[in-house]
Amino acid sequence: METYQVLPRLHDDLEAIQKRWDGCTKCRIGTIANKQAFVDYIGDVGEHAHSRVDILMVGEGPGRGEDALGVPFIGPAGKLLREAIEQHSLAGILIGITNLVLCRPCDSRGGPNRAPDQLEIENCSPRLADMISIMRPTLLVTLGRVAEENIGGNYPRERIWFLHHPAYLLRIGGKESAEYERYVERIGTIINRTRIYKERDDIARTVRHS
Repeated sequence: METYQVLPRLHDDLEAIQKRWDGCTKCRIGTIANKQAFVDYIGDVGEHAHSRVDILMVGEGPGRGEDALGVPFIGPAGKLLREAIEQHSLAGILIGITNLVLCRPCDSRGGPNRAPDQLEIENCSPRLADMISIMRPTLLVTLGRVAEENIGGNYPRERIWFLHHPAYLLRIGGKESAEYERYVERIGTIINRTRIYKERDDIARTVRHS
């Protein structure tokens, strides 16, 4: 059974971003991509389209499965990430997942995956910045070294957390590796810290408006 889910429709603000970037050919990968993998959600989705998320996870770029279906993190690494997340209670927590680039980084249609290069990341960065501005995550989570090195900007550093890319776990044995349990625990810490920050933010908003 697949663990990913696609909302019936995006929030209008996010849909506008998706439409602006649909069919982008600033990079060669845009000319050979099958589908762009824009965003997906894990957790307390509910029945309505969302603009805000509690956690936004950002990886490198789509793989073969994501390129085929247009949904981020549905390949083997993505499924491992989703299963690790779903070991925790997500009541009241909505997680968005996306990537530095919308299109699968590769050098030819059907060729092997690779990390996005700097030009591809820079070309797609205005789209990601717009998404972050609209989604306003309580915590921003970078998945892997490439995402960690290419995200942040004016976002508060204490609100940016690092998590290994799930592909790293696959390379060292997946669920059978000693690192997997630590990975699950790290995700639990991120979710718990998100709840703490949400409560603080709610109190701060109440004080400002009192």
